[in-house]
Amino acid sequence: MRDAVDAAVERLLAGAVQGRGGAVVVRGGVGSGRTTVLDDAAAAAAARGMQVLRATAAPAETGFDHGVTHQLVDPLLLGARGWHLAAPPTGLLPGRDPAVEYGAGARDRTLWRFVEALAGRVPLAVLVDDLQWSDPASLRWLTRLADRSAGQPIALVGTVLAGQATTGGPADDGALLRALLAVCGSVHLHPLDVPATTALVRERCGPGATSAFLDAVGDVCHGVPSVLHAVLDEVRGLRPDDDAVVAVRAARPSALRERLRRAARLLPDPARTYLQTVAVLDGAGPGSPSDRLSGLDPVDRAAAVARLVGDGLLVGDPPRVLHPLLGEVAADPDGWEDLHLRAARLRLELGHGSEEIAAHLLAVAAPLQRWGIEILRAAARRAATLDPGSSRAVRYLRRALLDDDSTGRDRGALLVELAAAEYTEESSTAVRHVGQAVRLLDSPRDRARALAVLDPALLRDAPEPLRAAVRDLAAASPPGLPAAHDAQALDDDDARELRLRILTRSLRLDEDEPGGTDAVAGMLDEALASADPLLSTAAGRELLAVVLHGAAVAGTGSAAAVAHVASRVLKVASPQELRSPAGVAAGDGHRGLLITALVAAGRAAALTVWLAERPGADPRDRAEAELVRLACGVPSEQPAAARPYPDGRPVAFTIALACTAASAGARLDDRDPDRAGLAAHIRRRLVRATAALAEDTPALALECVWDAGRHLDHLGWCNPALFPWRGWAAELLAGRGDRAAALRLLDEELDRALAWGAPGPVQRARRLRDRVLGTGTDDSAGHDRPGTGLSPVAPVPPPPVLPAEQTRPDPAASTRARTADPAGTAGSGVAGADRLTAAELRVVELAAAGDGNQQIAARLGLSRRAVEKRLTSAYRRLGISGRAELRPRG
Repeated sequence: MRDAVDAAVERLLAGAVQGRGGAVVVRGGVGSGRTTVLDDAAAAAAARGMQVLRATAAPAETGFDHGVTHQLVDPLLLGARGWHLAAPPTGLLPGRDPAVEYGAGARDRTLWRFVEALAGRVPLAVLVDDLQWSDPASLRWLTRLADRSAGQPIALVGTVLAGQATTGGPADDGALLRALLAVCGSVHLHPLDVPATTALVRERCGPGATSAFLDAVGDVCHGVPSVLHAVLDEVRGLRPDDDAVVAVRAARPSALRERLRRAARLLPDPARTYLQTVAVLDGAGPGSPSDRLSGLDPVDRAAAVARLVGDGLLVGDPPRVLHPLLGEVAADPDGWEDLHLRAARLRLELGHGSEEIAAHLLAVAAPLQRWGIEILRAAARRAATLDPGSSRAVRYLRRALLDDDSTGRDRGALLVELAAAEYTEESSTAVRHVGQAVRLLDSPRDRARALAVLDPALLRDAPEPLRAAVRDLAAASPPGLPAAHDAQALDDDDARELRLRILTRSLRLDEDEPGGTDAVAGMLDEALASADPLLSTAAGRELLAVVLHGAAVAGTGSAAAVAHVASRVLKVASPQELRSPAGVAAGDGHRGLLITALVAAGRAAALTVWLAERPGADPRDRAEAELVRLACGVPSEQPAAARPYPDGRPVAFTIALACTAASAGARLDDRDPDRAGLAAHIRRRLVRATAALAEDTPALALECVWDAGRHLDHLGWCNPALFPWRGWAAELLAGRGDRAAALRLLDEELDRALAWGAPGPVQRARRLRDRVLGTGTDDSAGHDRPGTGLSPVAPVPPPPVLPAEQTRPDPAASTRARTADPAGTAGSGVAGADRLTAAELRVVELAAAGDGNQQIAARLGLSRRAVEKRLTSAYRRLGISGRAELRPRG
């Protein structure tokens, strides 16, 4: 440990000051802090009044006699003209003849007399860094100095790289260095332990460093101080939390790179060869592939391991390289690629996994042979199986595609594999690759398999050749659902699955075009009759989601049947099936279609628990959850969600969410007014209608609602459970006195609601019809008015799904209970309420009860500005000046 080393040096310096010197050598690996120990020793010696002589040996100076000695002595004699080591200036050595001595050892004796005389005047601290690179003459002189320092006021402190036993001189075998080490005491610098590393990291980065961050630093740095400081400098500015772990592991500090390059360059050839193989194979040990890949005999290999471990370039058990940078600097680029190729072949021979081999192939820039391409494809299949959505499969396949020279069907198959790996995160790239593959594939089965890779929603915006390919394949198959035994033109085991996939995609191509839902909804009865076999496969579940959604949007079939099968699909489908790839709009993926169908069928309450168990950070997930909350009558908790507008292409889900939000009194935010298409136009009309009501211009609101409704009918999106525009228009017509037109719309709305069978739309249509006819109760007339003037009633959550043996509660009774007091304001009516809109009435009743504007906004899920505007409008209608004049109803 560093404390023990510092204590040993302190004792040596204290003894030298008292005339009892000595010598100590600090051993350590690369980056262990040997030079820092000498820096601290120099400062401590100077503080004790000692004369400090310091030198640093270098490999380039090993051929110069007394090179290290010159560094120690020359700074003291810079003012002495003509001085040379063989003849010190007169008077420097008192009582001795300054005559020049010649012959072997003369310079050594002269230097020794000089140092002895200097030490007689002031205690000396002689500090030498990297003794292993000292020249032979300096090593002999330092050995004599160390041997005689015990009785002199001289402290010799040297450092040596622990794994190096040679001086680096051309004619020396390390004997001189070993002789010096034999007469010196030795202390060792060991890597920092975990507590010391943790303390150092928290000192540098602050006490908030997380355990994951600390673990990453420990794994990368192995307790070596220089590596630790270099990595922490590289990630300076990042918070030491879990998010910085990737940056720590990927850090490649330039200062550390140069240090490691220098250390690797000075290694003997066997050690450098073995270091490269360990870096390439990420580990070593008895019987490991590193032994075979290095090509070293057992003796050279043992010597290489000892040298590398001693130098600190290999750490751990089994040994691994100190830092990944070592692999990059230990060999030239060409040699590094050749080593990776040989490692890949060796792993292939030893039967290692395809991903282990592929990691080596990715490091090679040279063209790969066919075996390498096949290994990459196998590795991609394994990665996609073990970690769906992983980017590893994409990297493998893109590398394979780069060197693949095949044409026709083989290249098309590779493009399809790449698209399947890409489409979850890079859908536009996947669509492009499928388009390229379809042109290369000549059989219907291969083209169907390529098109089945893409989510059905992606094909609506795909290039025309892809859409045409879907239609051609669908037209070549018999109409209707394929029977379980029917393979037709695709005579293969997966023929039925592929036919289902193509049928699903053909149904979705025109879903948002006029009349596009007719074909989808028309398959409902057939799909419900085949629900069990369809539920057993992913392709069948995908088709069911599309058909159930189409029926729900069009209002075709039975709400109960649709809800029953949609619930079964959600229970059976895997999370991967329900995950929408990038590029698919909110509510337009597999899960969103089912959620829309269940909301339309009045089963939103049953979805709340299911969604709570699957939280997601994806904005599309939040939009789908928002539809469920609003359909249940739960106000949004987040301001952004209170203005729901999902990103991406406007689809049926987008309009359903806008209608539900308007019914719940949430203000709509039109952040993307320039999108093309009928769905985008419908949403803009709805946004404008709500704005017109807020501005008290009901005529404009009616015009916008009519326009949106006509386009909804044109598309075939007629389900009043999702698109209750007729009720809104009827309320606006009744408000201006056109009761006949309002009743015609309400009769149509009620007929559609009864045909669909969900209780919520039926109850809303009936209550609104009663109000228009004047047969509703005071409570219903007062409280079923819209929160924004757009919705005929507040949303009514459906009854929960109960076991068969329990008695189902009366929906009408629960509705009466809710509508009797929807905001908890019973008994707080005001005089003149019949002159107010529903929006104004709700706000005025709460104000009359004593609530402040902020409290009213919180209770009704509105902004404070909206509350103020409604109060101002109400005061004008009632002919009063403010809140103080509000009078209770008599």
